[in-house]
Amino acid sequence: MNFCECVANKLWKLYGEGKITWYGLEKASGCLHSTIMRIKDYSNKDITLETLSKICHGLGVTLIEFLDDDDFRKCFEEVKYR
Repeated sequence: MNFCECVANKLWKLYGEGKITWYGLEKASGCLHSTIMRIKDYSNKDITLETLSKICHGLGVTLIEFLDDDDFRKCFEEVKYR
């Protein structure tokens, strides 16, 4: 799994838990609708640190809190061994 897929999976998880709506995330983060939709449908292949920072701000979490997840740990391990 690549980094962009991990971000999308994390957002889908939060959505499934009822912690976010896509529209609410757009408004709270200040990200464009098209950006959130591309992440949501896994078509975004290059999420910038600025975008991720905005998403974290919109979620009310730090970047470290957002990335503290087994999927991200696995993703970073894969990158480490390339």
